[in-house]
Amino acid sequence: MTGAALSLSELVVSYGGITAVHGVSFEVPEAACVGVLGANGAGKTSLLRAAGGLEPVRGGRVRLNGTDVTGKDAAARARAGLGHVLEGRRVFPGLSVRDNLALGATAVRARSSKYTVDGVLALLPELAPHLGKVAGALSGGQQQMLAIGRALVGGPRVLLMDEPTNGLSPALVNRVEEIIVRITEEGTAVLLVEQRLEVAKAVCSRVHILQRGRLVGSSTPADPDLDRDLQDAYLS
Repeated sequence: MTGAALSLSELVVSYGGITAVHGVSFEVPEAACVGVLGANGAGKTSLLRAAGGLEPVRGGRVRLNGTDVTGKDAAARARAGLGHVLEGRRVFPGLSVRDNLALGATAVRARSSKYTVDGVLALLPELAPHLGKVAGALSGGQQQMLAIGRALVGGPRVLLMDEPTNGLSPALVNRVEEIIVRITEEGTAVLLVEQRLEVAKAVCSRVHILQRGRLVGSSTPADPDLDRDLQDAYLS
């Protein structure tokens, strides 16, 4: 971990006069996974969407590998190396698995990516038998694998993941954990929004806790106070 792959500085996100994120700052190191935990409505998804260019920011800066991308839209950030696995999978249901992956590759353009379509299929072999199927015919777990694969073929230097284990069976939760560990080992940084503390503990090097849009805690997964701090954030 030689530097910050993603840096959020005093980030403020508002909707119609209501502030969802209040001056949040932290960094995601290169080749590491950083988690953001908190109750529903804590501002986790708003934070992630603002980092990805899907929501405007009222204040603060977003830097990708040291370059300020705050004023850039989501497409420009994707071309710069920011990938996004949205909440709820969001595959293109009427397109085949192969075509979903091909669309993801359009973000690479001038950059090279270790995750070609073949590379993604090596990482996610469960998709290979379904390349010709429309994505809408896949199971929920298969769609989540496709959403991850589609983001990876874009060649992200940083991958934003919004509750990727939501609604999955325990076996598939473990599979998502394996994928996150693998891609960070191969050099992709991950910013992970999660509800499950056990997932964050399994894959993250650092965990941040949001409460009503404010950063109220930050620790390593090994911190014995993490469970209590998270419980306090849920109950306060």
